[in-house]
Amino acid sequence: MEFLQLHRTIQLRILTTFITRLTGTMIFPFMAIYFAGYLGAGIAGILLFSSLMVQLIAGLYGGYLADRWGRKTLMVWGEGIQCLAFLGMMLANSPYLQSAWITFAMMIVHSLCNGLIIPASDAMLIDVSTPQTRTLMYSVNYWSINLAITFGAFIGGALFSSHRMELFGLLTITGLGIWLITVFLITETYVPQASAQQTKRWNILTSGKLIIRNYHEVWKDRLFIIFVLGNMLLLSTEFHLTQYIGVRLQKEFVPQSMLIWGNWQLELNGIKILSMIQIENTIGIVLLSLFLAGMIRRSKRQISWMNIAVLIYITGFAVMAFSNTLWILVGAMLLATVGELIHVPIRQSLLAQIINDQSRSSYMAVNGIGTQGARAIAALGITLGVWVPAYGMSIIIAIVGLIGFLCISYVISRVQASTKASSTQAVTKNQVTL
Repeated sequence: MEFLQLHRTIQLRILTTFITRLTGTMIFPFMAIYFAGYLGAGIAGILLFSSLMVQLIAGLYGGYLADRWGRKTLMVWGEGIQCLAFLGMMLANSPYLQSAWITFAMMIVHSLCNGLIIPASDAMLIDVSTPQTRTLMYSVNYWSINLAITFGAFIGGALFSSHRMELFGLLTITGLGIWLITVFLITETYVPQASAQQTKRWNILTSGKLIIRNYHEVWKDRLFIIFVLGNMLLLSTEFHLTQYIGVRLQKEFVPQSMLIWGNWQLELNGIKILSMIQIENTIGIVLLSLFLAGMIRRSKRQISWMNIAVLIYITGFAVMAFSNTLWILVGAMLLATVGELIHVPIRQSLLAQIINDQSRSSYMAVNGIGTQGARAIAALGITLGVWVPAYGMSIIIAIVGLIGFLCISYVISRVQASTKASSTQAVTKNQVTL
């Protein structure tokens, strides 16, 4: 099995990511309902937004520090403190104490630690992989994450209301297990340069000037910033599913009955349709991911496959933005899923090629901000959809996605030109030597 040939650190990080997503999906998607029930919807929205902002800011610090201290150091501290936060959540939802505010405080600590861990973890995967293994690595990781989300959402939906303390307890135990794996089984993959090691930790933590200077250097990498912009615009097409598309289906989809077996009928409305196509997407990823990844990995025309995949990916979500026909929605999601499965691993491999090797964590932190920007664009789609009709929103979603695709295509063309020029120079140098 090709997965067993990957670096041991990659195997362990994929395993721990699967466990993290599995247990996390049992809880965190339901926290909006939890806070709304205890504190009201208005306060719940503010609290969740605050948590997101904390993670974004911490991500910038985390990316910077992982390039100065090393990946493992930051991950050990982050995962250790995060485990204590999970324990606090469990105690705040026990028979002896029920406190939404303590739960929120621990959730802020969790978001802070996530911001520190994620850029270091992402950079660690790049550290120990090669251009030849990254497509496989990202395909397996993507498959495992979706498998975890599938089971996690099912278990959480069934148990969150009635067994919340037990779920937080499970999260604490798995968090401790992941921390132990990181401490004893994962080795450091990056040794900072001497100049970075000489920087005093106190200055790093207290002076924003060093952080600003660091990310100013990242910002000057024009090719990378164009890639992040393109990735943000392209990814926003998918995030419209649970934003504008979901709201539109709830309002516009005419409830109907679908004959399943004998006299048994399934009553469908907009919310159920949204849930159905989301399940279709997840199951499609779980069943087809590794098969398509193997096929594409053996192909010598990966970029051509990616270009086709991106176009059908955009088309799928654009169709879902205006159609109210059940089978068209199902077919559009199938298109979007296949496109997603083909282009995402190739796009992630490209990202690994264009980032600066000495600042990988910082680059991954900025890339993470682009992902949050995609969520923000999708959220704006709900407001825009109040004035723009469905076909107009479909066109807007398609145009935004295509602009993102053109940005990524530009980066690919520049990378290919640079690679070709380097190969030509190497050949010329060898000829001169001979």
